[in-house]
Amino acid sequence: MGEGGEGSKVFAGGELDSALGWHLVEPTPELVDAIYREKVLRARRMTVQRRMEVGAELSDVGRQMMREAILRQNLMATEEEIRVEMRKRFELARKLRDIPLPQSGKAT
Repeated sequence: MGEGGEGSKVFAGGELDSALGWHLVEPTPELVDAIYREKVLRARRMTVQRRMEVGAELSDVGRQMMREAILRQNLMATEEEIRVEMRKRFELARKLRDIPLPQSGKAT
């Protein structure tokens, strides 16, 4: 199993990447800004209908991820129990969203 000895793992960012000569590099602020700008420009080119479709798709994916997380926490959950837990989580998210964030530079 490589130089790490028994039990060592080979995974992205580990021995395999080093053997292949790959190096993980932190993105520069300029690269992050360029990527963000491209995403904004791409979104602006979308039609209103496509933006609505993308929003609906993201919502569906988020709900499915939440459902799967609930199932991982309770493999025996019924559909009704899953719906109840999802409602609880959405209500908590609404409450958290409505809490005002402290303003930087101001005492709270």
